[in-house]
Amino acid sequence: MTGAAMEARGLTMTYGRRRGAHTALDGCSFRLPAGRVCALVGPNGAGKST
Repeated sequence: MTGAAMEARGLTMTYGRRRGAHTALDGCSFRLPAGRVCALVGPNGAGKST
């Protein structure tokens, strides 16, 4: 298989507002090639589904 099954570019995620804001992602990009498996792991409450 060729090409990307999933691709994201320039993702940004900020929690909170104004002075209490925390940037979790800033310009994050990734590419998952077709036919590959990827897992996102972390402890409960870490924000994996957000």
